[in-house]
Amino acid sequence: MRNLSSLVFCLLALGSLSACSSTPQPLPPRVNMVTIAVRDLLVMANFFDSLGWPRSERSNPHHISFKTGGAILSLWQKENFDKLGLKKDFQNFSGVLLSIYVESPDLVDQSLQRAKKAGAVIVSPAKTTSYSGRSGSFKDPEGNIWEVTWSEGVSFDSNGALIY
Repeated sequence: MRNLSSLVFCLLALGSLSACSSTPQPLPPRVNMVTIAVRDLLVMANFFDSLGWPRSERSNPHHISFKTGGAILSLWQKENFDKLGLKKDFQNFSGVLLSIYVESPDLVDQSLQRAKKAGAVIVSPAKTTSYSGRSGSFKDPEGNIWEVTWSEGVSFDSNGALIY
């Protein structure tokens, strides 16, 4: 059951209750993953292991992920970003990538268009990828890089938190 404030938002901001149906909407208000490009993957992984952070079962030799109280923390070897062709897309890349996972491949495209209409600059159009299924990226007005991605086998809990 939706609360009254969300129903009012649907009517006033979006124009109808159907705009807030249970159907997944593009660009949901969540950050599911924070990815850090690291110089030494094993040193950084050992650091978080030493803190007692639990590793995700989806970790592999190319990226190591940790479960947190909300978003997933993912460590990628910096060179892997270059190999994926992201270096040319992410000029002045700070080394931090914020990811929003969506429920279907089509929502990646729709989310990028919604971000563009809101003033974002598309830096990597939606495309099928070997590492996540479908993904695209945009820069917000401050230049932060956001990835919108769909990955086969990923799901969400009732609060929209990523089950990874």
